[in-house]
Amino acid sequence: MGIGWTTHNGLWHRPPQQDFQSLSIPRVSREPLYLAMAQSFAGQVAIITGGAQGIGYGIAEYLGARGAAICIVDMDGAKNDAAVASLGAKGVSASHAVCDVSNAEHWKAALAQFLGAHGHIEILVQAAGVTGRTGINTEEVDPDNFDFVLRVNARGIFLGCKTVLPVMKAAGYGRILNIASVAGKDGNAGMVAYSASKGAVIAMTKAIGKEYAETGVTCNALAPAVVRTAMVDAMPEQQVKYMTGALRAPRGGAPRCRKNRRCFTHAQLPADKIPMKRCGTISEIAALTAFAVSKECSFTTGFTFDATGGRCVGVFHGPASLCSARRHAKPPIPNLAPPPPHTHTRSATY
Repeated sequence: MGIGWTTHNGLWHRPPQQDFQSLSIPRVSREPLYLAMAQSFAGQVAIITGGAQGIGYGIAEYLGARGAAICIVDMDGAKNDAAVASLGAKGVSASHAVCDVSNAEHWKAALAQFLGAHGHIEILVQAAGVTGRTGINTEEVDPDNFDFVLRVNARGIFLGCKTVLPVMKAAGYGRILNIASVAGKDGNAGMVAYSASKGAVIAMTKAIGKEYAETGVTCNALAPAVVRTAMVDAMPEQQVKYMTGALRAPRGGAPRCRKNRRCFTHAQLPADKIPMKRCGTISEIAALTAFAVSKECSFTTGFTFDATGGRCVGVFHGPASLCSARRHAKPPIPNLAPPPPHTHTRSATY
């Protein structure tokens, strides 16, 4: 039974209420939760790739406002300077290193610079990424462009983790968040290189999360749907509409199956759409990132957080080839009879 309970004549007796009040129950903080979270990154150092603009800058601003010292890693020195100046004007401690995330030597130099200035690294957020050429089918993809996207998005994430992990492991604490994409889970037509690279990020995150699960270091990913950034603005508008589901059915509704008036065919509906019918915002991604790299997020690793406006609910309309009479036929009744006695079954592993 509970602490302090006693038994007499076979009956359990609850202790007086004051006994419970005297128990010493540890608490993390007696402050309101919102005040405790506001200071949760004080004294921590966060490296943020792609932090000079877009999602990376939004995350840098969000964590910096909550006490973290920000270290921006980006290729454009002028944009780095502007980002550091902008953060400094808002009271955020920030510095930067010019770094090509796909270059191992650049990573080593950046880490040495940040360790020399701060002596420790607690957080790594990897938001640097490129889309490559989009709105084309696989047969039209230039292999050099495919390699470029994989080099930045996949190799860059790998090198960032490889460089920072020994520091975090030695300290017994660290938080890594890799910005992936819902395209890495579902695949976006017209974006084969980008989808492949983000799928690699998700798989890499799972592997790293398992490898370092007992070290105090967590590694997670975040898969947003479309977020309005400069990278998205550079994509063809038709591609953005396809990803958000803004390609609506014609007036009066899409043509329907002749066999069933309630059935829409897959070919007449956008394959990738966001039920909220809007893009995500940078502040929404930054807020979710803050939780994922916080001390409170201590029992989650190798996981991919979704920020998709409901896209990953998994609605399936069925391919057009299934739109026939047999698609609407009653399903056969499954055979629920138990197997005969002494029958040996073998389970398959996939």
